Amino acid sequence: KRTTTAEIERSARKALDAARKKGQVYHPVTIIGNKIARTWWGMSWCENLERYADYANRLPRGRSYVRHGAVVDLVLGKGTAHAKVQGSSLYQIDVRFDPLSADVEKELGEACAQQIQNVEELVSGKFPENLKERFLARGGLFPSPREIHFTCSCPDWASMCKHVAAVMYGIGARLDSEPLGFFDLRGIRTEDFVARAVENKVESMLSHAARQSSRIIGDDQLEALFGMGIGEATEAPGRRKTETKTPTAEQPESAEPKRRGRPPEAAVQAEEPAEPKRRGRPPKAAVQAEEPTEPKRRGRPPKTAVQAEEPAEPKRRGRPPKNAGIPTGADKAQSLIRQSNYPEKTKENLILLAGSLQGEVFGNTRVCEILKCSAPTATAYLRKLHEELGLIVPAAGQGKGKYRFG
Repeated sequence: KRTTTAEIERSARKALDAARKKGQVYHPVTIIGNKIARTWWGMSWCENLERYADYANRLPRGRSYVRHGAVVDLVLGKGTAHAKVQGSSLYQIDVRFDPLSADVEKELGEACAQQIQNVEELVSGKFPENLKERFLARGGLFPSPREIHFTCSCPDWASMCKHVAAVMYGIGARLDSEPLGFFDLRGIRTEDFVARAVENKVESMLSHAARQSSRIIGDDQLEALFGMGIGEATEAPGRRKTETKTPTAEQPESAEPKRRGRPPEAAVQAEEPAEPKRRGRPPKAAVQAEEPTEPKRRGRPPKTAVQAEEPAEPKRRGRPPKNAGIPTGADKAQSLIRQSNYPEKTKENLILLAGSLQGEVFGNTRVCEILKCSAPTATAYLRKLHEELGLIVPAAGQGKGKYRFG
């Protein structure tokens, strides 16, 4: 009896639930959308799998199994892949890959010279198309059927059953999130592979270092090109020759050269009068000397004099006002916002809200009106004010999504 896809999905969920209850950790393969793989390594793995006629009959059923979540557990290791696939029962699959031969690895490393700079470029698939074709060619990085060995606990007699095919597609999907797993499967040390490529690039550069490039112009060619000898002193056009004048008897050399521009500060001070002119108010002592002296009064000064000395605002008696010297709610909120790590534009909008909404009960719509923004943006600003800054609190009795500054 053929198992339907609905039965596979239901049985796979039960298998995962049972494993979770037993404390077992499974690593299921989950396919989102129509594509099994989306990165270069994952898609290239599936492409390599589908070009071998030995697997053609079983691959369509394997694709259906992996798309419906039948591969409930898949773990990649050094040259191995171990999986559990849900069919009419839960089957155990083990796949082993032959390591890449040293000769092929060396050949591919030489092909990578001057084309791969680091591990990041390699795992992200960011390298030239000719190198991608070389990797995918027969005898390249990807395994051939004779380099793949697998077993399945199902009773199917075929060399590759649908459960193994599902695992092979599951490996392609897993390479999207674990591209380095490919090199583990082929027994390649990623760092060594890239280092060999860079080493080959350096050796190539050194081997060409002793050769003189045909693009370098020699001295004789420069003489023929510009009509002058190399090393001849030439006078730059537009410049005058400067002559060094020696002092004569009629013109004795002065000890100090003439200065141009403003005279020295000492000379200016020497020419100024002994006492500089003062601008503005005269000194306090001078005013007191000119004013007639008034005899000192003893005892309490006259009432009018006391009033003249008092400030314009009358003194307040008792305790000072409650809010004297205490910042307002808007000032406190603005100070807290300025101390935050938000971008300047976000701070400006938060300060605008803090100044505009004091004493109001507001929600998403009011924020949209003030900032001229969309509803999701307004919700994000409310979340910052409420959850991150703690400046607003839910307004009791005003309904859900209503706040006030607290």
